[in-house]
Amino acid sequence: YSEAIRINPQFAHAYIGRARAHIEMANYDRAVDDCTAAIGINARLIHAFEVRGAARQQLKDWDKAIEDHNQAIRLKPDHRPSYARRAQAYHGKGNYDQAVADSSAAIRLSPTHSGGYAGRAAAHLKLENYAQVIQDYRHALSIKPTQRLYWQRLFDAEVARGTSTEGIQAVASEAEAALGSTGLLIQHATWLLLSNQRGEYEKVCRKALTQFAGSTIPEELLRVARAAALTNEPPLNTAQLVEMARRARRIEANRNPWTQYTLGLCLLRDGQTEAAIEQFRQSLGQDWNYKSLSWLGLAIGHSADGQSSEAQAWLRKAQEWVQLNPLDPTLPLHPEGRVQCQLLLQEAERVLGRTEQEEH
Repeated sequence: YSEAIRINPQFAHAYIGRARAHIEMANYDRAVDDCTAAIGINARLIHAFEVRGAARQQLKDWDKAIEDHNQAIRLKPDHRPSYARRAQAYHGKGNYDQAVADSSAAIRLSPTHSGGYAGRAAAHLKLENYAQVIQDYRHALSIKPTQRLYWQRLFDAEVARGTSTEGIQAVASEAEAALGSTGLLIQHATWLLLSNQRGEYEKVCRKALTQFAGSTIPEELLRVARAAALTNEPPLNTAQLVEMARRARRIEANRNPWTQYTLGLCLLRDGQTEAAIEQFRQSLGQDWNYKSLSWLGLAIGHSADGQSSEAQAWLRKAQEWVQLNPLDPTLPLHPEGRVQCQLLLQEAERVLGRTEQEEH
């Protein structure tokens, strides 16, 4: 793109293309500059405003992003993506009513596009309109029935609404049937533990083991192993869990933080605390949104090794993260990671609290 611009400095589309590349590289200010240059050449290029708006959203410059999307809509009033992007900007700004309105406009323009329903559901979630959230995710799933994130959000909304145990179980079963794999195994298992339904939790884990223990798909092996290792009293053979996690890692043949964290959790439950600590530490060497899970694993592991000061330090780090990212079911954090963090935080605080009492 730079070479094209050098050859023809008035080639507006080259600036837009380079701006998109800058966004992929997280060079958002440069993307804004390139789109501004494109607009200076041709002020009727809708994509220049759209891309600049997207870059400004990444910079959390919500008002200017909204101005860009407004201009895109003025240029092309029936362009669905512009309404969807402006809805995202209003959502970021905290104007959830307007986000709902723009998502609704996007749906009217393209009723078979699942993203419009998902975007409106996210805004309704902030407004605690759980019935509407559920309805919108149901619409989205009717279009994309195998979209795991939609099932996770639907599950979260049912929990937040206070749906009965039977209703929650039904959603988990629906997801399993639709996804044709381990469904919402982690989320369902964690919810059962948080709801003190140990018996149902054990049934879910045993069923998953029966179905997927011989799988050659790393994702399935990891979900089964992780679900069974969420508690300090695993319902499945811990050596078998370690083997499943190791097998998944061998198949993947790469360093994946979720894989390392899962193996660490299984090793921890098998009593191999030093090896577990090493896996948790390795997962922290990568870019990962849920490092708090490994911090909590390190807190529990160091506590089991009698290293209370190290354990407390890791627990404090996780608690500080939670204060910045509250474990509220209405917040749009990654569902699977959030519920695990909630469960492990409870365990770490319980274990370290008991250790402090014993020391005193």
